[in-house]
Amino acid sequence: MYLDNFDERVRAIGFCTWLRTNKLAPVAGNSGYNWYISQNKQCILQLKMYNDTWYITTRWEIIDEIINKEELKEVLWENICYCTLCNTRGCPWGTRDLNLFGRDFKGVCRQFMLRIGNPHEHTINLIKEFIMARE
Repeated sequence: MYLDNFDERVRAIGFCTWLRTNKLAPVAGNSGYNWYISQNKQCILQLKMYNDTWYITTRWEIIDEIINKEELKEVLWENICYCTLCNTRGCPWGTRDLNLFGRDFKGVCRQFMLRIGNPHEHTINLIKEFIMARE
């Protein structure tokens, strides 16, 4: 993974190191900038990198688990993933409306509910806690 910003590079590598240490090594996708993280044979997160930004995204498969985590409320509100141009190009997923902790969100991407760009250490720690609580 290459990022120009040194601090972001260190944070991304640190998160990947933590994943590997906890036997959750990211597996490369077919595009060269996607990595999948599975736990108990279920894809729970995806790492993406483009435009000098790294992202942690969540899959819809774990929505029922993640939307009930009060400690993730702010992260969810700030990083909800709205549908972008892929929907206008015949996106097979479409959109969905959600209510998260009393806030309504319309046009949420059906492929990825959450997309956190260049996450801060606090957010990474919340994601780590969520992952460890799933075991």
